[in-house]
This record gives sequence, C-alpha cells and structure tokens, in this order.
Amino acid sequence: MRFDFELDAEKVKKRLGIETDGRAQAILDSSVIKYMRNNMPRKNGLMSVNTRRVEPGFIIVDSPYAHYMNQGIKYVMPKNGKSAYYSSTYGFWSDKGKRKIPSGEPLQYHGGPNRGAHYVERTLNGNLKDIINDVKKGMK
Repeated sequence: MRFDFELDAEKVKKRLGIETDGRAQAILDSSVIKYMRNNMPRKNGLMSVNTRRVEPGFIIVDSPYAHYMNQGIKYVMPKNGKSAYYSSTYGFWSDKGKRKIPSGEPLQYHGGPNRGAHYVERTLNGNLKDIINDVKKGMK
C-alpha cells in the first residue's frame, strides 16, 4: 500500500505554535524579558518597567541610559572628569550639549548579586536552559 500526501509546512508550524510570530516565540520573548529583568540594575526601575517586546523576537529596553548601564563603564564630562553635578535643591545634572567620555572606571551596581553590566549577554548565557524550559512548559 502506498500513500501520497502533500504537507503544508506553514499550517503545521501554525498548529504547533512555532511559526515566526507564534505562541512559542511569544513565550520565548516573555521568558527572556523575565530573566533579563533579574540581571538589570534596579529590578523595578525605569529600565525594567520599559523593557518590552515590540515585535516577535525583538525586545527593547526603552530608556535613555540602557546602553550606558549595560556597558558598565562610568562616563564623565571631559572638562572636569565628573559624571555629574549635584545640588540638594535641584538634583543631578551635567553640561548641556556636551558628550561624556568613558572613564575606564566600572560602574558600581546595587540590589543583588546578579545585577550589573552586560545584563543582556549574561541573561542569554546564564539563563538559556531556563528560557528553553519555559518555552517547553508553555507549549505543552
């Protein structure tokens, strides 16, 4: 006996939830965000709150200092080597329109042993098995 049939790969992927914008991708993105927040400086801070999936497979940390915090190097004003000025009545500020330069000094992070620089890479390296397990669980 012989059976001939045609397989529609896209229909199969959709049924399994593994197409590009399917359920598996949504679970994967959500899991990456969850673990990345655990490695970010200030878990409940602006960066964490503004981390979101903008499209399947594309996560953004929508904060003006996200790159700076991920790099982990203190940037300073070239004219005086300070990172900012401070006043108890105004808060922190720096020279307007002047680009800061890297000092070579590492940033000091607080809030837990996992918080710190290169949180994106550390999440993918340190939590990959957890992320994969989340996807497996979510797809059952």
